Amino acid sequence: MRGGARALVALAVLLLTACSVDPTPTDPDPAPTLPSVDAFEIGVGDCVNTTTGSGEITEVPVVPCSRPHVGEAYESVTMPGEGTFPGDQAVVEAARGCEEPFEEFVGVELAFSQLMVTYFHPTAQSWATGDREILCIVSDPTGLVTRSLQGANR
Repeated sequence: MRGGARALVALAVLLLTACSVDPTPTDPDPAPTLPSVDAFEIGVGDCVNTTTGSGEITEVPVVPCSRPHVGEAYESVTMPGEGTFPGDQAVVEAARGCEEPFEEFVGVELAFSQLMVTYFHPTAQSWATGDREILCIVSDPTGLVTRSLQGANR
């Protein structure tokens, strides 16, 4: 297991800024029988009960997609580079890799969708341990969903 923590940020529809997280949707209480998992263990296809917050995270509540959840991981993008952490602007630029897969997954271009994208991304601390993954997460800003958003066409 890798050390460090990841960060979670909101991805604006045009992917121009990632400096804050939209506070909606509100995080539900995680199911008591489903513990949080290490942020590095979340993968494409996992549904999560958090897409809000800021700063570093180490654990995320994961639930079956048939249960009420906030977001769904639909793509993994690998940032290029070695050495020191390239900074927030490089993360924003690399997160543009979430756009095309969003359209393929949801069925609508991100710019015209009612859904939103957030993503987990490397921090300076996790970068130093080899973390290069941006995990793209789709969510419905109006509230919880109880199925996959694949093919939602909205």
